[in-house]
Amino acid sequence: MFSWPLGTCGSSEKLGCVIEVILEESQYRSFRLTSIPPEGVKMLEAIYPGKFTFTALSDLFDYVYSAQKLSDLSGKKLHAKRNHINRFISEYNWSYESVTSDNIDDCAEILKMWNSEGNEQAEGEETAIKTAFRDFEPLELIGGLLYTEGKPVAFAIGEKLSSDTFVVHFEKAIAETTGAYSMINREFVRHIMRVYPDTKYINREEDMGLPNLKKAKRSYYPDFMVEKYLAVLK
Repeated sequence: MFSWPLGTCGSSEKLGCVIEVILEESQYRSFRLTSIPPEGVKMLEAIYPGKFTFTALSDLFDYVYSAQKLSDLSGKKLHAKRNHINRFISEYNWSYESVTSDNIDDCAEILKMWNSEGNEQAEGEETAIKTAFRDFEPLELIGGLLYTEGKPVAFAIGEKLSSDTFVVHFEKAIAETTGAYSMINREFVRHIMRVYPDTKYINREEDMGLPNLKKAKRSYYPDFMVEKYLAVLK
């Protein structure tokens, strides 16, 4: 399995050169190329007509939202989210902080508690999160921490993806803290917009086919999805 070669869209010559190299590397045995954008499907078919079978990877489609919408949660569809936040504010003495080397251990404590709750988790996710904790500054990540009564209850971590888009890689909250997910979502987006005022979109990545994650991401009504495809050599 190979990932889609970044930087090749828009150049059939570049894409063709890269594909030839990885075809040779795989020796043509069960060659598969994953996470292909729609324009990549068209380019592959143009370069290698009829050579690949393409399948939509719906579990890997990215959910993309208007940053402003997630920041103010306006509109009838997000009424429930506003209610969650209002309840959170009324019930807890809370605070929000940027993640730094001084408080990143609090994120690790939340992850530990989240794991103990028996939540759905994608394969390898915990390793990825711990790597983000370890290399937070070198990776130039941005994070937010939510506290109630002085105790950490939720965190979110992500990075700038492009000139107008920020991607949220991880978001975890303690289930028993009512409204924590809605609150960390809103506060982190507001944090992002302060750091990067030109942010128009928030990419909250895929649901990986996990039912609870799919339900949660759909509940915010994405503005659009980033489609991805699998190509298999016939």
